Amino acid sequence: MMRGSIVKKLWFATALLVLLTLGIATLTQLWLLQKTYYRQQVDRLLDGAGGAAGAIAEDSSTEAVYSQLDGLAGSLQATVFLLNTEGQIIYSTRGGGWSRGMMHGMGMGPQGFGHGMWEQFSQVDMDEVLAGRSVVYRGLHPMFKTEVITVAVPIEKDRSVIGAVAVSTPLQPIDANLRACRE
Repeated sequence: MMRGSIVKKLWFATALLVLLTLGIATLTQLWLLQKTYYRQQVDRLLDGAGGAAGAIAEDSSTEAVYSQLDGLAGSLQATVFLLNTEGQIIYSTRGGGWSRGMMHGMGMGPQGFGHGMWEQFSQVDMDEVLAGRSVVYRGLHPMFKTEVITVAVPIEKDRSVIGAVAVSTPLQPIDANLRACRE
């Protein structure tokens, strides 16, 4: 009688240990997957913005710049901004054909990096971009109350920064893909 009780306790302890180990392994994999997936998205945004910045530095004609930025917005399904050296948004376009051109209406004229509707940029240090370094920001968009990833890459010509390309995309589609992996 005592032997049956010990065997049951050992089986229970073994099953509990296996379930605990599987649970920890699953949580670790999900955490690593999320971290890797976000990093890939940031790298994708940085590569796209860097490519656009390089192309704009090569050919800064208005039509070439707008074409480059529109193509980038469409391929990344993101919002792309062209900024001058003061951090003012001088052109914006959004993937999927939502909006295009200068930021007019709804109180969104050309404005400083970090003012008005686009406050999510307040964490992005324009001084870093003007010093020739790319910047990555992940945070809450104040108007739409959704989390976004924003990158800013300097446009360099003749060893000086002449502006920046900023790309912003919501994290909701990324989170949806990660949720699908968990199910």
